[in-house]
Amino acid sequence: MKKILSLFMLVMCIAVGANAQITHTIENGVLTIAGTGAMPNYAKGGAPWYGQSFTTVVIEAGVTSIGEYAFYAAGLADITIPSSVNAIGDRAFEKCTALKNVYWLGTSKVTMTVAKVFYGLSQGDINVYVLSLDNFISGGWGFSVGMGQLACNGNEILWTLSKTGVLEVWSDGAVVDGNFKGASDLGLSVNTITLKDGLSDVTLVDDLLLSNNSTNVLLVPNKSTCVIPSTVESVGDYAFYGAYMMTNLVLYPVSGPSLGVSVFDDVTGLALEFKTIYNKADAETNYAEWFDKYDFDESKMIFGERPKSGTLESGFVWEVNNGKLEISGSGILSATDAEIMNWNALGVTDVAVGDAVTGISEHTFYNLGATSFTIPASVTVIGTNAFFGNGSATYNFNSNVALGTSGISEDATLNLVLADGKELVANANSFNEITLNRTFAAGATGTVILPFDATVPNGMKVYSFKSYNNKVIQFAETHQLNANIPYIWKTDATVSSISSNGKTALSFNQDGVYASTEVDGWTMYGVYSNKTVAPTTSTGLGSNLWIYKNQKGGQFVNYDKINVTPYRAYIYGPTYDEIFPGSSANGINASFPERSLSIEFIDKDGTTTIEDVLVDRDGNLNFTSQDGVYYDLSGRRVENPTSGIYIVNGKKVLVK
Repeated sequence: MKKILSLFMLVMCIAVGANAQITHTIENGVLTIAGTGAMPNYAKGGAPWYGQSFTTVVIEAGVTSIGEYAFYAAGLADITIPSSVNAIGDRAFEKCTALKNVYWLGTSKVTMTVAKVFYGLSQGDINVYVLSLDNFISGGWGFSVGMGQLACNGNEILWTLSKTGVLEVWSDGAVVDGNFKGASDLGLSVNTITLKDGLSDVTLVDDLLLSNNSTNVLLVPNKSTCVIPSTVESVGDYAFYGAYMMTNLVLYPVSGPSLGVSVFDDVTGLALEFKTIYNKADAETNYAEWFDKYDFDESKMIFGERPKSGTLESGFVWEVNNGKLEISGSGILSATDAEIMNWNALGVTDVAVGDAVTGISEHTFYNLGATSFTIPASVTVIGTNAFFGNGSATYNFNSNVALGTSGISEDATLNLVLADGKELVANANSFNEITLNRTFAAGATGTVILPFDATVPNGMKVYSFKSYNNKVIQFAETHQLNANIPYIWKTDATVSSISSNGKTALSFNQDGVYASTEVDGWTMYGVYSNKTVAPTTSTGLGSNLWIYKNQKGGQFVNYDKINVTPYRAYIYGPTYDEIFPGSSANGINASFPERSLSIEFIDKDGTTTIEDVLVDRDGNLNFTSQDGVYYDLSGRRVENPTSGIYIVNGKKVLVK
């Protein structure tokens, strides 16, 4: 029975009229009508597809008319009518209450009475899409019907525009500048732009239709405000055509995008708001083509406020406060010309580069005009002309990076700040001041060596080797720290840095090892690089390598090997066994009195301080001074003092 019914329906799909043969199929909700000649007129409800379910109708080329009551009470929403159709019968769409879109591909007049064709419908709710305004008028559709535009390339739909102002781009392969001018020619307003899925050549950014990787404006909607993003380099033909409601154009490009044909012909009284331009002169220069072609109202121009913080194109974060520019981030720092110009306009006078920056690229601060720069110790490379054009600025380098072709003026003030523990690197520049930043704690002692001459700061005393005799090492105070001479220092107040005596250059060799004058078999060596030091002589359990350490007021410790950090010293002297004969045979025991050394510090005022310390070989000694031990003024130990003046616990004592 089902087969007989199906055969009956297939036969019924063939309607024969005068000189015409019309067929139809329904599949997936689409009614397709094909054939040649005129579709017959039907009685109400008499069309062969009446009562069947479909929402879209496609009439193929060859059909020359649409019959009366053809789609009476049908549930269709969209219908495509080919150019071969030249007549539409009365009440063809009566009670088609779901009908929204009529796509007409014709170019010649259609015989019809619009009011009867769409009898009973609210014509204002129906969008009729046509090829052009001329076709629309000559086709006899009339302006009482909802209007639309259908631009075609053959049968390829490029875009449609509904009466409500929704422009939908269907395909983008053939879209070019000026392709949407017809929308305004129809008298319709483009209020919203949408894209079909899968398009790649056009994009929507802030409701703008863009092409060429978002660099070209194809069309803007008819709204009061339009924002042009910074990526835009050109504005296409007629892009603002029909945008008569627009009053404010917000511009982010620094340079004015090139203009196509008749871009602003439909726009009057437009206010230009420049987000990245901050004065009229720059606007007229950067947007010269715009001002040459159109008369913009200067009184309506708005200029941006220069940003005082942000992120550079190179990824670094920056902020300007009261003329001080602070830059943070890691890696190689660079800045564009526009970013430098912005800093300059913000009145930057001081620049502080963050601690994680490892290098400064060429031209980064080119012609900035700042008066001071602070460069951290992390910077190891500076590019060509990175500082060119900053005149007599002051440069505070926390890094001893080679300046080479950095572009620093000969009139500049160069200050070098050396970081404690960071290896020294050769630098041929002359500096107005060199400073070693190192905390010398109050009440402590240790060693130091500097690659520049300096005056001993307040709160500190420094000593150099003077003599050694019979387990007594004598150090003499000096008020001047000479370059590349290692010293022992003592403090009674905290000292945070030591600075050079005026303008100077770094004085050291690349090996960075310097020795004091050998005194009675003892020589102190200072270093500017991390150095693993081993003894040159070892006997039994001892060696000739000694370190002066900040333990219990200052002690000598004997080592087999030790790592020495920059700006500190180590000592080669007699071996442990040479100073304390029999140690190897007797074993090492810090309680043996014969293994004590007297250290005598002679101050400039003649005051002598003597410390008697026990010396051991484990490298982690807790040395203790020998309380109550008497010394004569020559530093010799006295077992049974008689009347006279002696040194006890570092102080002069009168024995009667």
